[in-house]
Amino acid sequence: MFKRGGRGQITLYAIIFVVLIAGIALFFIARQKGIISPPAKELEVQGYIQQCIEDSANEAIDRISIHGGLLEPEPFVMFNNINVTYLCYTDNPYARCINQHPLLEHSIENQITDYLKPRLEDCGKTLKLGLEKKGETFEIKGNPIITTTLLPSLVSINVTWKMTERKGTETTNYEAFESTFSNPIYDFVIISKTIVASEIAYHDFETIDYMKIHRSIVIQVNKVNRDKIYLMTHSASQKKFNFAVRSYIPAGF
Repeated sequence: MFKRGGRGQITLYAIIFVVLIAGIALFFIARQKGIISPPAKELEVQGYIQQCIEDSANEAIDRISIHGGLLEPEPFVMFNNINVTYLCYTDNPYARCINQHPLLEHSIENQITDYLKPRLEDCGKTLKLGLEKKGETFEIKGNPIITTTLLPSLVSINVTWKMTERKGTETTNYEAFESTFSNPIYDFVIISKTIVASEIAYHDFETIDYMKIHRSIVIQVNKVNRDKIYLMTHSASQKKFNFAVRSYIPAGF
């Protein structure tokens, strides 16, 4: 009886050992492939900052879009109680309009970055206060360095910002935060450039023909005296972008 029990115990220990080794091996394989998620504590900081980036950037983009590409439009026309930027403008009724913002894409990237910085710093202060109330030590080193990039149907924002979180004997360092999210602002910019080029060359833009090919964007035009107000709507998200054009008066008008 004793010998049989001994052999049974040895077999049981062997099975446990094999399972343990297999579990450790699977852990390291999963970790190398990125399957194992970061600790929940790490996600708290990363997730909070990433959400702050996305929310603040979307807020900036909505304001930029409704004003035609600039948070502070210049030059502009008032339309429906909103200052709308002239992307192409001339005072001379017999001259072609001039592209007022040829580097609009880069201008918008810079505006998003500038808008985001103080709001991100406020988020950092709120995060620090919340973690310290939980008994943690949280240190923020310097100011955030932000890079905004507009991409087709996307906005990508990278932030370098050193932070250190201490809870008991455990210390976690943070340095890089990234948020990439869907937004049609890049597409609006490309279309507005196409419209401006057509307005300069032909004093017109064929919206119907364009929408037959590019069905994701709806374009409307409101004509007020010499001004044209282009209203664009992204069909899927219902995001909007408005801008104005003042060009020359064609012969015969």
